[in-house]
Amino acid sequence: MAKLQGQPQNTLVSKRLGMPPLARAFSVLLTLKGLLIAYLLCWAVVYRLPHSPPALVDIRSSIHERPYYVAICASLASNIHGFPGHGYVVWGESLPLKFSDCDSRGFVPAKFTDQIPSLFHSVPGLLVQNASDGNLRNLDAVVVIVDRKTFLKSKQISGLWNSDNFKVGSSDCVAYANSIAASVGLRLPDTSFKYPQDYIGQLKQLNSRRKASSIVCFAER
Repeated sequence: MAKLQGQPQNTLVSKRLGMPPLARAFSVLLTLKGLLIAYLLCWAVVYRLPHSPPALVDIRSSIHERPYYVAICASLASNIHGFPGHGYVVWGESLPLKFSDCDSRGFVPAKFTDQIPSLFHSVPGLLVQNASDGNLRNLDAVVVIVDRKTFLKSKQISGLWNSDNFKVGSSDCVAYANSIAASVGLRLPDTSFKYPQDYIGQLKQLNSRRKASSIVCFAER
């Protein structure tokens, strides 16, 4: 019985092996294309689902110190599809944060054409200003209340990325945002090959016990 059950599978394998090399390669490409389309469709649905409101975390040593705000953000990317998302940081001096009035920065490949090569090797990176422009769809964030010293220190850390190389999974927009999160004293998740919105979700969880009172963090866009 076991032998009979194995025959259809063996026959199928034999047929594939008996295919001409060109036809076999074409079959593999069609399979890979189908898997890629299924993956992108799944991504397009999952990363457009509503998520919890931005988290507000107060790390000041005293609530009597003047508050400054550093927002670690993630959203869909500025392209039509939103893939693969984008992580960036916003600095402001009052709530709600108004993007048009705030300093926002992100780390990206210096050349648009380097986006695909950056999956495989390091490419020149660029620290861009006004990083929130076009990157506000399905926004999620951890907004950190800091003192002036920490606020300025986080901006100095940001400037160190101006000459770094960009590499997906190790030195990308998520790694940049994580370096700022580290500079303000947040508990940090792993960042290797992580989508920006997944990173922010984990950052929220790790710092959930330090959340401040819920208030509106961002002005209407």
